[in-house]
Amino acid sequence: MSFIKKLKLNLGGKSQPLGLEIGSSAIKVVEIAEKSKIPVLQNAYIASLPRGLVVAGVIKDEESMVAELKNIWESNGIRKREISFALPGNFSMIETFSLPADTDEEEIMAQVEKRVSTTIPLKKDELTFGFDVYPPNPEEDNDNIQVIYAIARKEMVRAYRNIFEAAELTMESVKPTPVCLANVVSANTVFQKGESVLVLEIGCESTNLLVLKEGRILYSRNISIGGSMVTQIIADKLNISFGEAEKMKLNAGEMDAHLLRDAAVAVAAKLQGEVSISVGQVEGAMETPLNIQRVLITGGGSRSPFIEDELASLLNMKVEAFSPIKNMALSPKLDPTLLEVIAPRIASAIGLLLKV
Repeated sequence: MSFIKKLKLNLGGKSQPLGLEIGSSAIKVVEIAEKSKIPVLQNAYIASLPRGLVVAGVIKDEESMVAELKNIWESNGIRKREISFALPGNFSMIETFSLPADTDEEEIMAQVEKRVSTTIPLKKDELTFGFDVYPPNPEEDNDNIQVIYAIARKEMVRAYRNIFEAAELTMESVKPTPVCLANVVSANTVFQKGESVLVLEIGCESTNLLVLKEGRILYSRNISIGGSMVTQIIADKLNISFGEAEKMKLNAGEMDAHLLRDAAVAVAAKLQGEVSISVGQVEGAMETPLNIQRVLITGGGSRSPFIEDELASLLNMKVEAFSPIKNMALSPKLDPTLLEVIAPRIASAIGLLLKV
């Protein structure tokens, strides 16, 4: 089974799998079909997980996870058992490099293997990796292709596969979450000529950070900062449980706005520091400024009160809430109001199945 090659999953046909992402707070499942070359969101399901079951992408109790997976399938009457899985961002590493346009596939693979061997201090048989290729950019002064490759430890992929098999699911493909995120952003965003955009998918425990230039991945990183930090600050300030603080955060009308904003400021400041480091690394490698003017935010944590405003203030950039369903058709059986609420949480699950 290929790891990411190709990054794009073909749509259509009876074999189209479901998109599955497992975060630290929820399981997310989406079903997409294609009609007249337009992706149609057929179904979307989210099931909350007990706190502590998944920590930093690691499933702490495999039997409990199998039970949770079986429950979401059974309670929603989901018949399809084939899945495409979004591997957590902290379990993979994504790199890019350029080669002449006439480089054949065998040589590309050789170059990828060489870079993997010098990047990761593990034996080749402990890793799984794959690549895809961006064609030459007509706006640049060369005919180079851009190779994007991803690396993950086989044991991590194997651990998830074993859980899925126990839940009677078949993992047909696996892709790194950052690749899924890049797919869904590219499919739902208009990029200006030469434009670089920062993408922040703010989850419960962590944030996937991407730098895209005209939809192409320049840089990817997973940061251990998420929406749960806002909740924890509220819990500490009010001396209440995490669960009580989460309920209050979600029902902001019951909370002191100053406390909510202070928590948002603290989290936004930490994200701003990590963004500065990341952008500096990209600019250093490229030896040219990115001039990022726009930030797209998604993920469940992006809906925390005041996060969007505080990020815009600290980053001094335009910050926009990103919708992963903007350019998709929706099945009539779906509730548009509910979808608007859950859409940020299913962005990567959708990106698993998009053809871009």
